[in-house]
Amino acid sequence: MAVYFVSYKLSKSLNYYNALHETLQSYEAWMYHQDTTLLLYTKESSKEIYNRLKPCIDDEDSLLIFRVRNDKEGWLAPESWEWINSAFGTKL
Repeated sequence: MAVYFVSYKLSKSLNYYNALHETLQSYEAWMYHQDTTLLLYTKESSKEIYNRLKPCIDDEDSLLIFRVRNDKEGWLAPESWEWINSAFGTKL
């Protein structure tokens, strides 16, 4: 299992957004950080994630996926840090 950063920009219809949102929420665990940025906790590789999400985006959209290592820092709500630390198996 690993944590992946996913960011997207959709330029088309709400149908694409709904399909993408439903697909993202089908993963083992996920946390939206901003409207179009989230963290996924999954056993899939970035390529496998991409292959699942690709049908949900249009050629004019953008999608970025990369694996996150356990070197992290930031200013987030406590519940966000709880999710992140749980995904990495670390404590505050």
